[in-house]
Amino acid sequence: ETVHGLAVAGVVTSTSALIGRLYQGTRREKVFGVQAAVGAGVALVGVLAAGALGSVGGWRAPFALYLVALVMLAAALAALRRLPTFVNEPLAADGEPRSFAVFAGHAPFYLMTLAMSVVMQMTGIQTGLVLAEDNVTDPAVQSVVLGMASVSGVLVGVSYGMIRKAVPNSLMVVLILFFWAAGQSWIGLSHGPVQTGAAVALSGIGSGLMFAYLPALLLSRLEERHHAVGLGLYYSTMFIGDFINPLIMGAIRTVVPDYHAVFLTIGIGCATICLFALIRWLRLGGFKAPAFAGSQEKTTS
Repeated sequence: ETVHGLAVAGVVTSTSALIGRLYQGTRREKVFGVQAAVGAGVALVGVLAAGALGSVGGWRAPFALYLVALVMLAAALAALRRLPTFVNEPLAADGEPRSFAVFAGHAPFYLMTLAMSVVMQMTGIQTGLVLAEDNVTDPAVQSVVLGMASVSGVLVGVSYGMIRKAVPNSLMVVLILFFWAAGQSWIGLSHGPVQTGAAVALSGIGSGLMFAYLPALLLSRLEERHHAVGLGLYYSTMFIGDFINPLIMGAIRTVVPDYHAVFLTIGIGCATICLFALIRWLRLGGFKAPAFAGSQEKTTS
């Protein structure tokens, strides 16, 4: 798992850094949307395939899916040869800042990312426990329910450019919290795979928006020479959220009757923060905010 985690961190950080170097402004946001859609699509196929393999060959069988990484390696090597020359040039020795300096300069962003990543991981980590409470234990059925978040992620990713034209930058976090509040609360109130799957899809809209929005927002606030370190810290924060989610939810579970109540608690929390964020947004002028996180940057084709 440690080796797998290192590989995932390397892939997501390096690909996002490439997007940061190749694109700017609104085009960068759209490409991050495509990246989120592709990631969600691959996750959907992986979850469904893992469920099917688990039903047939036991819990070890889904690990055979990691062999697909060999195909991805060949595709990556072929793609790297076509990148512009400047992308492969290393930064100057004094061009990269220390990680602490980048974190200290953008601590509120990283703390927000940590909190949001804990909530985002709810559907992937905790939904299975809700299904188990409802006596839904078939791996194939569970994989379909969990895969509904990825379906939403694909739809959000492919339409992200249109969404960002309609939604101001300062309202994006409010929108993410809204879908999480609705989806998490519905999971808490649902019983059975159909209702839970629909609730997971609703919550997945918020997660899809987060995956496309946050990295573009971060890069719009960093100098280019800070991109690699900034993104490394961003994804490290996401993985920390993944790690502490079970710890936090386990603590909440000790004071509520079941995991349905855990989801309902998180949903109510998201709704409360969403309401305060919306009130603050309205007080700051509402739709007067710029449309894109990177709108002040030069847009390139």
